[in-house]
Amino acid sequence: MNFVAVSGLGKGFSNHHQGLRFAAESTLGRLVKWLRLAGFDTVCEPGIPDARKLANHLGQGRIVLTRTERIYKALNSGQVLLIKDNNVGDQFRQVIQSEGIKPASLEPFMRCSICNQILEPVGRDTARGLVPDYIWQTAAVFKRCKGCFRIYWPGSHARRVLLQLENWLK
Repeated sequence: MNFVAVSGLGKGFSNHHQGLRFAAESTLGRLVKWLRLAGFDTVCEPGIPDARKLANHLGQGRIVLTRTERIYKALNSGQVLLIKDNNVGDQFRQVIQSEGIKPASLEPFMRCSICNQILEPVGRDTARGLVPDYIWQTAAVFKRCKGCFRIYWPGSHARRVLLQLENWLK
């Protein structure tokens, strides 16, 4: 049984982030998770960072995120961002600032943080038996990942994620 506490929408955030899509090397796994939590379509290329594999994503209209100088130089002709910091908050801030993303344009909790698929609303009856009884009794809103079928709901985790995003965007 897979379930995670996540809110429907965050206060102070609107519904449009200009459709930016990212592809990141595996060394940026934590950043990938946070970009997904903020609503960005972000794929993570598994394994050892490889310029050829990441180059395929450029052709799909994605911005490539890398920590590897060699890859940055090899893909310099495309939309590539060399991530400079080790801290995930600073990495997130670098992406947001370099792409000119306005904090009000984020769409938190729109995508699954695990598999990147869109979350879709599901009724309480659908969630029954798939979430803990207490959650089913107390939560009014549920979402399900179209890819891995995890169930999400508003909870303390969602509040902490929103506070972290707001803190990073100050």
